Amino acid sequence: MKLLPSLLCMLVAVTSFAAKPSTSKPTPNPVAATSPAAETELNRIWTIYQTKLEESLKPQRDAYLKKLEKLQQDAIHANDTSAAAVIQAEHDSAIPGIIPLGTPEKSASSQYSELKRLRADYERQQDQISGPLNTWCSGQLQQAEENLLRQGDAVGAMAVRNERQSLSKQPLRIVNATYGAQGKMADITALLHKAIRFNRLEITVNNSLLDPAPHQPKHGSLTFKVGTGTEKKMEIKENGTLKLP
Repeated sequence: MKLLPSLLCMLVAVTSFAAKPSTSKPTPNPVAATSPAAETELNRIWTIYQTKLEESLKPQRDAYLKKLEKLQQDAIHANDTSAAAVIQAEHDSAIPGIIPLGTPEKSASSQYSELKRLRADYERQQDQISGPLNTWCSGQLQQAEENLLRQGDAVGAMAVRNERQSLSKQPLRIVNATYGAQGKMADITALLHKAIRFNRLEITVNNSLLDPAPHQPKHGSLTFKVGTGTEKKMEIKENGTLKLP
């Protein structure tokens, strides 16, 4: 089923300029004390975790996207183009089920209500899948910590322990993030989401992510939440280190 051209691109959408973000995955900035051996183990475990998570989520995500396609057609047949656009944006998102849903002109429309229901079901599926994987990941981190201690790498062992403790906490979610200069702001929500590692985000926000306003001082804003907690907002400084939570 072919969808309409995207009307509301909500992720990595750059307004008023043609610059495109880097296609490479952001690399978390290891601000805390660590060691080369610890970073090697952490990257290995996280890569395996991400692969397992992607494989487990793919069937549910594919089913969710098919339901969105049908729902969008229903909205079109009902002449609810506003709801159709919001559904399209969720379908085209780089991380469906994560970004905030837009609000159509008719927020009480049946198609929009169904979209919220489908989104809530998909979020629950994500939580059910990530739970057992988090348990596996925690076991791998504990083993890595013990191995580093046996090797006399106390700094590396502590770094791994910190990551394991972060993994046991409520998940960190980037609700919305923008970066740039006035009139040339870019959405970096997906970029920051991909940089999360073990429920933590430590990254330097600068032009290595993307440069929406060359040769201009830049800034940004961020909205995030931990688990089911309330949303929190903060400002992002160019070349500053963003550390969450």
